[in-house]
Amino acid sequence: MKIALISTDMHVYTHGLRAISTYLKQHGHETIIISMPSMNNVGLVKDYKRLYSDEALKNMAALVEDCQLVGVCSIAANFEKAIQVVDTIKPLKIPTVWGGIFPTTYSEFCIKHCDIICVGEGEMAICELADRIEANENYFDVKNFWFKKDNQVIKNSMRPMIHELDDLYPDYDLETNFVLENNKEIVKLSDKHLEYWLFYQGTRGCFYSCKFCCNYQLDKMYNDRSRKIRKKSVPAMIKDIKEIRSKFSTIKYVWFNDDDMNVLTIDETKQFSELYKKEINLPFKIYMSPPTVNEEKLKYFLEAGLDQIELGIQTGSDRVNKELYGRPIFRANILKAAKILNKQKKRMSSPSYQIIANNPYENQQDVLDTISLLQKIPAPYKMQPFGLVFFPGTPLYDMAVKDGIVKKFEDSGYDLDFNDMSQHLGLGRKNFYLNCLINYMGGSTTRYRHGLLPKFILPFLLNTKIINFFDKNHNFLSVLNIAKSNLSKIKIVAYMSRKFFKVKGWIYGLVPIEIKKVIKIFLKKGVVYEVKER
Repeated sequence: MKIALISTDMHVYTHGLRAISTYLKQHGHETIIISMPSMNNVGLVKDYKRLYSDEALKNMAALVEDCQLVGVCSIAANFEKAIQVVDTIKPLKIPTVWGGIFPTTYSEFCIKHCDIICVGEGEMAICELADRIEANENYFDVKNFWFKKDNQVIKNSMRPMIHELDDLYPDYDLETNFVLENNKEIVKLSDKHLEYWLFYQGTRGCFYSCKFCCNYQLDKMYNDRSRKIRKKSVPAMIKDIKEIRSKFSTIKYVWFNDDDMNVLTIDETKQFSELYKKEINLPFKIYMSPPTVNEEKLKYFLEAGLDQIELGIQTGSDRVNKELYGRPIFRANILKAAKILNKQKKRMSSPSYQIIANNPYENQQDVLDTISLLQKIPAPYKMQPFGLVFFPGTPLYDMAVKDGIVKKFEDSGYDLDFNDMSQHLGLGRKNFYLNCLINYMGGSTTRYRHGLLPKFILPFLLNTKIINFFDKNHNFLSVLNIAKSNLSKIKIVAYMSRKFFKVKGWIYGLVPIEIKKVIKIFLKKGVVYEVKER
């Protein structure tokens, strides 16, 4: 059977869909993958509200018209585009499945728009469905699916999660992978679509079940604590990356998308260090959570070529982490981890700490606790402020609906760019002024500044009278938020270095990190460079 797998994500990586494609091929099916990011072909524009053009949908339909089954995946931010795809395929009379984390966590909504939705992991489920359809057998009892039949909804039970991941190689077959360009043409996948980065995921699951995250719902749905962490063997990870690199000459950096690379044991980390250095030898980035930061593992990662670590600290308020988010991560954990990372500041780029801001359930002291924590973390480091999104299906979403904070779906922030705090601040939630300060503190923290703010000015800005004044007078701050947003969206800037422009070091040092942090310059081979600020 020929099966089309369509991704509506904003990038071409789509780890789950590529694993499903590999599983289907291993079981005798033919697949094509169509990545449909609604952005231009070099990925400079991220707009979740940008729908597909008629031309894009027409070209997609032409590619799938000879298929016997279609799978569409989406996250919450892209659900409207997924509905566009489903509606376009309906006249072709091809069975279409809508899967991904959004249908998994918001199933009642999605089944209204698609006759088949996949709930949970899809490898074994899609394969069984394809086998049944191909054999002309009844398929309405296949696990992990909801079916709409005769105005009734059939909700089947869940099968166990897949645990053997080594054989699920990400499918990057250049003959069967296609990409939407400029919201118009669909072309074969090539070097220019991956550019500089390889995003790779070798594990599944997370240590935590945060109440703002889909992992909470997955834990509840599967009722199986063994689903928490599943991982490929280290040799399988290295093999995957080698094979992908052999197809894309522009890859110069690996970004591991695993929730926490410290799921690897000490022995596995040591093995990773040895094999990665020998077989891959590229700089890489990983995620960690503060309680898992470990000096011995960090040593092995650095020896392998670790360039940067991102850590989700989310808030400086122990109350919010414990009572609202359900995260057993506290200020003491964060500061201990930060001190360990700071010891290695000469061996890697500054660590990046992620904050969830604009939370209407935080009181003023909670936000002040976050700012004070950021002041205590040793420089240099980077801070990424993200706007809180109430994702459907999470306990936090249900609470916000009950409390009237989310009156309509748009209030959740699902379709906003989570990197662009100015969009989230426009939702008009509590503690506007203090959340604006966190926004301005985003970027690089050095000896003298937090992002755009000089350190010496913070005590004045945190004065109670100043806080009360600006909480009642938003206009000036709104203008600043828009200005910062536009500044941070500059993705192609002249590569300011002594080599190319002979800029004096002290002048270059004055350039804000918002300009320097992600600098894309297209030289002869279109290679993308990142300037590091120590």
